[in-house]
Amino acid sequence: MNIAADLRALLEAAKIDPPYLVGHFYGGVIVRQFLADYADNVFGMVLVDPMPVVNRFPAVWTKLLGDAEYADVVGLHDNLGITEEEYRTIEYESGLNEAPGGIAEKELELMVPGNQQLNDNLQGNQLLRSRRLCVIFCDESNDFRKVYNYGVKHRHGTPEEREVVRKHLEDMSAEDKTAQRSQLDLSSNAQSIKTDGSRATHNVHMVDLEWVAQQILWVYDGSLAER
Repeated sequence: MNIAADLRALLEAAKIDPPYLVGHFYGGVIVRQFLADYADNVFGMVLVDPMPVVNRFPAVWTKLLGDAEYADVVGLHDNLGITEEEYRTIEYESGLNEAPGGIAEKELELMVPGNQQLNDNLQGNQLLRSRRLCVIFCDESNDFRKVYNYGVKHRHGTPEEREVVRKHLEDMSAEDKTAQRSQLDLSSNAQSIKTDGSRATHNVHMVDLEWVAQQILWVYDGSLAER
């Protein structure tokens, strides 16, 4: 993956050594590829709601929003823990409220090719050895369930489209949790944390960035102690 090589070049240019890698969603794919390619250069890792296996949500879910924005329906604006300016920057760069075909959709398309091969290469390989790893499970099904309930309440989408979404939600949480916990095998010193309350959203970094930073510090402090 060229992005992993680009990340290494960026870290070297910025003189950040050794790297402590943090990856959210698609970023989790990038940092895992970095680990696969440059394991000796990684001294700790935090994976925030990563997708080792793409549990692609049915595209019809957007019909259930009607004219509403995703961020409003899932309550992100009500629980925002960053400034409005910071949020707008993230919204623009990530395509948070874009229709299918936007940046977020393109990220998913990038995740599919080669992702299974990466999973196979990492399976059973404790590449981090005893260096700390934290996997944060945010349970994105919470967000999509809000979208589903909103669609049902306002009768957005057809009955068939709402049923497709409801059916996918039945197993989404369990499947995502199993897939994410499988990443714990990358280290003998790993912990899995499940978010709760207002943090139980795929957008946890926008709701409580300080809490995410605490998990990063756990990895950072442990890595320093081992050096």
